[in-house]
Amino acid sequence: MPSGQSLLWVNHDADNMRALPHRHRVFTHVQKNYRPWKRRQETNSLRASAKVPAQASIYNRNDYRGRDRSPSEGANSTRSVPSSPALGSPPSGSVFDDTDPSAFSNGGPEIWAASPSTSIGKGNSDPFGAYPIPITADVNNLMTFYRDYIIPSIWFKNFRNKNTIALAAREWQYNAAHLEDEGTAYGIIARHGMVAASCSPALRKQAEYYVGQSTEVLRKKVAQGRALQAHSSSSFIDNAAMLFNAETLARNLVAATAHGTFLTSLFKQQWTQGKLDYRLLMYEVYNDCQLTSIFLCPPVFDVDHWLTTVFDPIWRTAIQRLPHLACAPLDPSVDSQELQTWFRSRQEQLQIYGVKDGEGKLFLDVPVIMTWFLSKAYIFHGHMINHYLRNRAQLRRQGLKPEVKDYLYAQQYMALAAIYLTRGPNFNFNPTVLNVPMFDASIIPRTLRTLLEESEISSKRPSWKRYVNARLWAYYVGALVEQAEATTRLDPRPQWFTTHLIELAAKLGVMSWHMLEGLLRGFLYSDILTAQGSQWFEQLMAAFCNVES
Repeated sequence: MPSGQSLLWVNHDADNMRALPHRHRVFTHVQKNYRPWKRRQETNSLRASAKVPAQASIYNRNDYRGRDRSPSEGANSTRSVPSSPALGSPPSGSVFDDTDPSAFSNGGPEIWAASPSTSIGKGNSDPFGAYPIPITADVNNLMTFYRDYIIPSIWFKNFRNKNTIALAAREWQYNAAHLEDEGTAYGIIARHGMVAASCSPALRKQAEYYVGQSTEVLRKKVAQGRALQAHSSSSFIDNAAMLFNAETLARNLVAATAHGTFLTSLFKQQWTQGKLDYRLLMYEVYNDCQLTSIFLCPPVFDVDHWLTTVFDPIWRTAIQRLPHLACAPLDPSVDSQELQTWFRSRQEQLQIYGVKDGEGKLFLDVPVIMTWFLSKAYIFHGHMINHYLRNRAQLRRQGLKPEVKDYLYAQQYMALAAIYLTRGPNFNFNPTVLNVPMFDASIIPRTLRTLLEESEISSKRPSWKRYVNARLWAYYVGALVEQAEATTRLDPRPQWFTTHLIELAAKLGVMSWHMLEGLLRGFLYSDILTAQGSQWFEQLMAAFCNVES
């Protein structure tokens, strides 16, 4: 019987020979007592068998005994060595016992440890060296983290598609297959590591190590002068793409821009050769959207000309399969040519998406339709960023007339509101892992709020009133996010956009959801948006009116 364990007594004698009545009690006793003891014994046995290698020169018995001798002691001194662990002395009954001839091998002892802790985290999932990088425990953990957390956050949250599982599986296979190139493999691990570091900052140093390794390999490829036309061209572009992604996740603007610029030149060479990888291009344009959202910087891809040219054949094919729907006319405050062009394009997308979603038809299952929808959204995003930056630069000029300032302010907050709507909870532009955003673009609502506050100063001018509907729409876009977040928080934070939406709507006499919805349709609006105003606007308006009265 194991030491310290209790016995189970059952009545089993000549008059009680049947075992069945006691079977459950015996089994329960074994489960609760014997098996835990057996597991502990096996664990102790495993620990006792762990052999930790050590340098023989360090633990050579002569060196060990001689290192505590004073200079005045001779070679034959018999001074004993203290047994303090701080001095590195072996435990009682150690392999240093002279009577144990097996304690020495090649002139030095073999150290047997009581714990295998030095082996933890030093495993190898690629014992035959099939991959160009060591598949250590850290690499294995990051790949598992990508499979179990990152992929679900991208493909299974707010993304309705009957082929979602197949797309997620293809994403995993793509990453696993590209571990065969050294630079790309390090870049993939670096990208996953940066996502993990956003959840646990202690992992950032490890992720930066993989970034450095991938960058060094790419530098060697460039130094060797490998041509894009060669068989290794995919090695070039995949390596650069993974570094572009990793540096974006690391919020390293300089490095991300450098890798992104290099990447665009490689894509353009592929395009001229008729070998463009559309799948990778879509992923990297998406990453470019995230970079511009994090820093409000210009996109590295040419959204004005090159991307439009590349995707135009796909758009013309897709439009033949899509319904032609009439969109609401734009509000008069959308008065710039660029905003009018791209707002109409985005209106068309949202209208088609809303109709098909209402019919229960997941039309994004068709690859050409999905490419049409996503590429249009990405290029729209780039145009809005550029529109915001151009008008911001003009606003900084000296000697501007008040009405010009009102115009420039309105152009900026309309562009940012359009971006913020795209990054809302409906289109999965802002995936989260363990409730932490992969791409922290909090600068967008902060800047949008600042623009609305600064432009409020001129509220008495007719030129300001020209854009009052645009201001109302911008407040509504911010309120959508606040209301969606409020449903997941027990202690909601102050809702600045919602408060200002209600106040401005009350001033304009917009007291019902029907009236507000009519104004919103003059901008970018869809019935499929989460936390729609029909669920909360009239209730908040009634509460506001009660307080005011």
